[in-house]
Amino acid sequence: MLRYLFTAQFNDGTMLEQTQDDVSKTNPKKSAFFDVLNDTRKVERFWLTDETFSQHGTNDNKYLVDLTDGHFEINGSPFFLHEQTIDESKKLSDFRLIYFRRVRQSMNVGSREASAKVMYLIGWQANYPDGKNHKQIMYVE
Repeated sequence: MLRYLFTAQFNDGTMLEQTQDDVSKTNPKKSAFFDVLNDTRKVERFWLTDETFSQHGTNDNKYLVDLTDGHFEINGSPFFLHEQTIDESKKLSDFRLIYFRRVRQSMNVGSREASAKVMYLIGWQANYPDGKNHKQIMYVE
């Protein structure tokens, strides 16, 4: 069972939501993220929410990356991980989504017990005017 599920919001306002099945709607042998990667529309916002619901019916935890300007949000509080500048020679553009899960598996040889810890990584890759690449990634456990 996945602890966090993603939602991708595209530039036309439509959204694609991952389910616990994590299966692509276009290719049942692929994950739901396959549909995000192969969509011709541009992803503007991408977020993870957990399955814990508050009394108001909203998710308790939401981790968002906004690809229009590169800011992040945790539970609605926005922040930047990169320097904001009005200097056009240092301004980032063409924000592209980074998302993956990292699984750390541990095994106790003596007791033969195994465990796994999943870390979710969301962020972006963008370019400076001179073409140099810049990445920012937020880790969510």
